[in-house]
Amino acid sequence: MTTCDEDDTPPGTQWDANNYSCAYDALFTILFNIWSANPRKWKKIFQESNQYLSTLHDGFQHYLKGVNTLEATRDSVRTLLYENDPVLFPSGHTGCSVSALTTQMFYPIYKVPQLHLQCSHCNNTIMINSNRIGRLMHVAHNATGTISQILDNHLHHQSQHVCDNCNAPLHTTIRFSETHKIYAVDVTDRDVTLSETIKIHGPAHTTILHLKGPVYHGGYHFTCRIIDNSSNIWFHDGISTGRTSIKEGKFGTVSQPNLKMCRNKQLCLVIYGHKS
Repeated sequence: MTTCDEDDTPPGTQWDANNYSCAYDALFTILFNIWSANPRKWKKIFQESNQYLSTLHDGFQHYLKGVNTLEATRDSVRTLLYENDPVLFPSGHTGCSVSALTTQMFYPIYKVPQLHLQCSHCNNTIMINSNRIGRLMHVAHNATGTISQILDNHLHHQSQHVCDNCNAPLHTTIRFSETHKIYAVDVTDRDVTLSETIKIHGPAHTTILHLKGPVYHGGYHFTCRIIDNSSNIWFHDGISTGRTSIKEGKFGTVSQPNLKMCRNKQLCLVIYGHKS
């Protein structure tokens, strides 16, 4: 199987004017760039997540083989989502939330995260399997600092529960049964600093994920940027750039204010992924 050359312009999906698709175009364009760097690696990760990522993987494979388009791949996943929840994922001229879409796409159906509640005094530990924890974090309205700092506070925080043994406060640590290779952060209307990397805690070790794609919103439309493995930044808009992307420079040469805004649209979501 061939893979996409990092130096080539990343492809994207063309916006569907009959069934507004900009949320899908932004997210799936970023995901294709992550997946195409190492399809064999991401096949296992996508297929072990849920039916949506598994279907997306199949469509990406068909695209690389030249037997299908990225738009057909998008629409096959969209049909599944619509069948399961037509309110959240409608058809026609009603768009969907990119945050709701990412939550559903990243939801760990097959790998359930674990909550570890540890006593700050006697070290008594309670482990809870929790399907309430997905691979998307919503940044609190009062949170400040970098995304990396905010995520670390989210994964390690004081619990409202007390220890059954000694009544001391319990400290919550979120660990995942298998270390995540992909994660999303919803930063809608939040004043935070983008981090180039974040850390996700697994059962035995910590995995570093790299910034792969910011998503922007404004004027009832989503667009995105792609950050490839060479740190090139590409702009994609299903309407204006269609099936291609425009190179904007290198990550590190673009200032934080310019990363938070993109062509009159505001940053709303950030995707991190494992480096292939």
